Amino acid sequence: MLRFPHGVPSWQTEAARGQVFRRRDRPAFALRAARALWPRGGWHRAFLYIRHRVRRLPDTPEKIARGIWAGVFTTFTPFYGLHFILSLILARLMNGNILAALLATFFGNPLTYVSHPGR
Repeated sequence: MLRFPHGVPSWQTEAARGQVFRRRDRPAFALRAARALWPRGGWHRAFLYIRHRVRRLPDTPEKIARGIWAGVFTTFTPFYGLHFILSLILARLMNGNILAALLATFFGNPLTYVSHPGR
């Protein structure tokens, strides 16, 4: 049996505690809040990533189209807060792509609505 001169090696105790892949020091709250509002690579990179994911969806074009239809359709319903759940259910019922349905709900996100200041 292998014995270590100073007891159990530090890498074994860290692995046992589940701290192998954790950060040494947790970022400050202000930095975490800033990263939630502004991604590290910027919004342009985030949109490029979403576009890349949509182009590489692992389904047939028909299933992807059904998923996009389900997502866009739910954005026109007045059930704010339930758009993700409704699009997921519709995509499952129509045998569409669920990821496409969830991404398509951003089409009618209240933050992206065009508002008319005079009305």
